[in-house]
Amino acid sequence: MVQKAEIRTIFLVLTIGYPFCVFKALCGRVAIDSGHEVIGFALLFWGLVDFVLNSSELALAVLHRERKRIYCLLAAIGSLFGKTRLFLEIDTFLAFSIICVVLWSGWITKLAKWELNLWIAATTVNLLSVAIVQIWCSWKEENNRTP
Repeated sequence: MVQKAEIRTIFLVLTIGYPFCVFKALCGRVAIDSGHEVIGFALLFWGLVDFVLNSSELALAVLHRERKRIYCLLAAIGSLFGKTRLFLEIDTFLAFSIICVVLWSGWITKLAKWELNLWIAATTVNLLSVAIVQIWCSWKEENNRTP
């Protein structure tokens, strides 16, 4: 039987982890095409490492194994300092910043059709997950009130 924590991990990987990997990798690809090779390859590497870490967490959840809750490179670095959660939140800030850079720089127009569709799908899943979490938290709050 799937545990609550396993469902949470699966949800986080599919709706936040993988979309963030898409944003990093596609921004890296466009950065390379725009002449920013070092930044581009760093973003591609970052997205790939995050994909591997998210896939590891997903596999462990599906196999009902203990998870490390290390979803990204920055969280792994943060764990060395006992600051996993803080570095995970910094990763979230940077992922959202990447989205803004791609949109405001006009690089979004440099994506191939399939890349743009992937970007839109990642954005849609990520944004809807925020709404789902808000609804879930509100529902729990409402149902945990004592009369």
